[in-house]
Amino acid sequence: MEEIVNVITGYKLECVLMAILICILTAVLKLPIKKLASKLENSQKLTRFIVFMPLVLGFGVNALFYLLLNKPLVIDGDYVTSWLSATSISLALYAVIEKMFPKKEKVLTAEEVTKNKNKIEQISKSEKIKEGNTIKNCASILQMILSDGKDKEIKK
Repeated sequence: MEEIVNVITGYKLECVLMAILICILTAVLKLPIKKLASKLENSQKLTRFIVFMPLVLGFGVNALFYLLLNKPLVIDGDYVTSWLSATSISLALYAVIEKMFPKKEKVLTAEEVTKNKNKIEQISKSEKIKEGNTIKNCASILQMILSDGKDKEIKK
């Protein structure tokens, strides 16, 4: 833990500035990606890559800082340490901001609401619920939920 603190304090303002820039760029660039993903049938195919944006942006922002500060752009231990430190701080900063200013509520699309209602109805009509709550029945119900109503058996 002491080594991490020493690394972060060793880069001081440079690392913090990069972290702020990475955080801002991530927030701005994810908006059009989420908007595009909302138009897709399965939005997770596109949004699952948002998690890696700070890492990629951190690499680029770190390279930009190296060029602006006239440092030799060599990917060595110092560069990787600076890159990962700035990225880590940006992720921590982003998490703190998300917790301080949470979204009011997650709004479900009409399609998601319909799917959820159908699943609830299907589960409530299931004979397995009437049989009792044994582990086997619970597993079957869970499988039914996950398979979107397609009848598949859980392999034991």
